Formats: sequence, structure tokens, C-alpha cells
Amino acid sequence: MLREVFAECVRTLEPGGRIAVNVANLGRRPYRSLSGDITAILQDDLRLLLRGEVVWVKQRGASGSCAWGSFQRATNPVLRDLTERVIIASKGRFDRPLSAEIRKGRGLPYESTMYRDEFMDATLDMWEIPPESAKRVGHPAPFPVALPERLINLYSYKGDLILDPFMGSGTTAIAALQTQRHYVGYDTDSGYVRQARERISTAQIVETLQESGPQIPSSADTQHDGFEQARRQGLAAKEVARRMLVQAGFEQFGPILEGIKVAGAEFSYSVMDAAGNRLLVDFSGAFSAARPGLKRGETLFRALGKASAVSLLLADQVGDEPLTQVVLMSTDAPGRKSALGRAITAAADPIHGTITEVALLDEPGLQTLCQLARGLRPGSAGWGGSEWTVSYG
Repeated sequence: MLREVFAECVRTLEPGGRIAVNVANLGRRPYRSLSGDITAILQDDLRLLLRGEVVWVKQRGASGSCAWGSFQRATNPVLRDLTERVIIASKGRFDRPLSAEIRKGRGLPYESTMYRDEFMDATLDMWEIPPESAKRVGHPAPFPVALPERLINLYSYKGDLILDPFMGSGTTAIAALQTQRHYVGYDTDSGYVRQARERISTAQIVETLQESGPQIPSSADTQHDGFEQARRQGLAAKEVARRMLVQAGFEQFGPILEGIKVAGAEFSYSVMDAAGNRLLVDFSGAFSAARPGLKRGETLFRALGKASAVSLLLADQVGDEPLTQVVLMSTDAPGRKSALGRAITAAADPIHGTITEVALLDEPGLQTLCQLARGLRPGSAGWGGSEWTVSYG
């Protein structure tokens, strides 16, 4: 069946069009490489040009469970699957035959929607993207929206038509909507078709509410075309963070130093505030689905560990001696009530905490930085911003 389905997909592809097939390997006794079978169909039978194979890493670790009777025994140890494959191929040629300029002139889709950070991550042959919950989606083998979303952004133009012959619960269609593409999908199971329509309808409602919601004027928008525009201009997230430090006013109190090491830990930036205190800024994250900043546990606890090391080293600061404090900047942060959010709340405690504040790459984050540049701190007189636990829950 796969050969017939893929043949129909090839028929619908325009010259240079791309096909991406997500596949898990089957069985262990004996092992069979289904990705090898797919490669043979696409390359040998359908004469497509293989672009490469991506290893999708669904999780780094696994639970302590293993095949019954195989634990710590050389008799028959069984490998545990933590990855899947994505096979990518093109029809007839590797590039799209018309340049973006020609496509624009002919009224065809022509806009790329891949940001710099995301492009650098997406062009690696290993992607770390957390899996989707089968129970939550209601499908036995769902993949996360972030997987087709990355493929769509990487290999198609805004306004292109995306086809999924195995639509399932509608994940690819949702990714197409979120990336401003059109979609077509079908499935042999009528139950999945209904479920896909419901999920797509919900996604469309959410998108409409977001577009029609109240828009808060942003000073960042007026001064450098906004953070979204900075992303579209190709700026890396870390560079946007630096621009925010400049815009907040830190530069008038001293140079913004990069790559500063304190207590054996390296910080992204070091700045001075109006009171002469030093702030060590630890930035994490990127404009990429694979690097969600402080939403990732290992990233958060690494940042908190560095802050703790600095706190212990400088614990003897007394009197009027200028203080050295740590500020975390990130593209994303966990919800306030999550386990990671509670860890940040504890670390940001004004009395016993090890970090001063958390600022995201948005307008509230810029306002927080402006307060810090003036020498103010959460809980102090004149503080006009809000603590992380209030602002970013």
C-alpha cells in the first residue's frame, strides 16, 4: 500500500517539491529497518532524489523498565527505542525551479518563514523534540505539532499547499495552519477524520481569538520594529537579548561585556546599573522549537546552579559595597504552577533566593530590564514592575 500512496504523493508534487516521511523501525526479533524500506520505495521505485535522513530524538533518557528477564544479563539484552526517522526526498531536482522574486511576480507563494536560530537547528540531522501524548490526542501513534511545523517551515513557502495522506488526528493540518499554509489530508478511518476536524476547528478558533484580541502598544515596536520583526530580520535570540539590554539603558552606566566568567561559570553578559551594581545576565533559548530556554529542565537547573555558585562566592558582600547579582533572560519560561516554575519562584525569593529576576524577550521583559537598569529591585521602594511569579505565570 505504501508504494501506491507515495506514488500518488509524487504525482501531486510540483518540480522540486518535497516529501517527508516519519517512520519508526519495526520489531526486535528480528530487527527490521522500516526506514530502509521507505528509502528503497522513494529512491529506487519512484525515482525521487533523497535529501537526507533526520533522526528524531524523542527523549534522552528512559524509565528503568526493560524487556522481561533481560536486565543486566548478557543472555538477551534488548535495545530500547528512543528515536524515529524522517526520510526527506525531492521530485526531479533539489531546488525549487523558480526564484522567490519570480514567484512573487507571478503571484505564487514566495515567502520563507524560517528564523535564523530555527534554521540552524533544523538543518542538523538530529532533532530533539518531545513526543506527543497518545492519551491527550486520542491517537495511538501521534507526533508533536513541532515536527511537521519544522518540516513545513524548512521546505515550503508561506501559502503553499501541504498534503498528508495519513492525516490521523490532524497534526499536520494544525502545523500548516500555524505556519500559514493550506492543507489537504485524508485517512481511511472515519473516526480519525472526525477527530481531525474537531482539532482543526479548535485550532482555528484559537488562532482567530489571538488575531482579534486586544493589541497592547509596544515601545519596542516603535523603536526597533518589535521583537517579532527582529526575528524576521534574521537576528539570533541572544542578539535580541543584547539589544534589549541596550534599550533598557544599561549601556549609559558602563559597557555591556560578553562571555564573562565568575566562579568558574560563564555568563552571557555583564552590565552595570545606575547604582553601580553589577548584573550578570545568563541567557538561554533560541527562536527554535528544539531550544525552549528555561522551559527545559536541564537548562533551567544549569542556570540556577551558576547563580548559586555566584551567590556562595559573593556571600561576604557587606555594607555599601556594590552588589553582583544574577538575572536570567530567556525566550521561554515554564508556567508558574509547574515544578520548574516553582523552582524559579524559590530561586527568585528576595531574601533567600539566588537570582534577582527573570526577563523574557517581550515587552514585559523589557520593562523589567528598565527597572533593573535604574537600580531598582523587586520589592524595593519605587519598583514599578512585577516579580517573575506575578508576571509570567
